[in-house]
This record gives sequence, structure tokens and C-alpha cells, in this order.
Amino acid sequence: MALHTSAASALVNTKTLSTQASLANEVASGNGYTTGGASVTSRTWASVATDKYRFDSTAVVWTATGGAISNIKYAVIYQAGGKLVCFSKLSTSQFTLAEDNTLTVTPSASGIFELA
Repeated sequence: MALHTSAASALVNTKTLSTQASLANEVASGNGYTTGGASVTSRTWASVATDKYRFDSTAVVWTATGGAISNIKYAVIYQAGGKLVCFSKLSTSQFTLAEDNTLTVTPSASGIFELA
């Protein structure tokens, strides 16, 4: 899962991009954030009804250390090969994670998304 700035808005909303590399405006590396983001762990696909499947994972966490992580607005999940999976707008406007604070992106009780 990678974090992106509000400048990624036009790109994310076009729904025509297919790879992480094609999506610009990732949050700057440093202060607890590494380019490319963090691994989405404990990924699961579960059948939740006839012909309905749910993708889920555990929460992804960043802690700002040595300074702030600035200009966060979107979280983007992509495969290890770079193909985009999904995105979420975390806030209506970009925000800064102040030093020593933690950002936790937790999937909803219904998972990250469902396919039917």
C-alpha cells in the first residue's frame, strides 16, 4: 500500500491507469515512509455468499519518525508486480502526519472490497 498526495487525484479518478509506476505524486520518502509504501499482510480472499468474494487484510501502519510525513490523501494497493488493485481517499483534503504520530489504515468490517 502506497500513500499519495492530493495531486494524484486527477490520475486516480481517471480509472485508466494500470500500474503503480503510472500513478505519480507518491508521498515523499522519509520520516517513517518509504517509497513504494508498506506491505499489505495477511491477505485473504473469502467466499461470503454465492458468487460473492471478499478481499481483506490486516491494517497497515506508518509512524512518523524524525519528522512529519506530509501531504497524505490517498492509499493505493498494488500487486508486487506493480498492477493497481484499488485505492481509497483517506480524507477530503491532504493532511500531514506529525512526528511521533501513527497513521493506521484499517479495512472495514466488510473487507477492502467485494466482487460479485
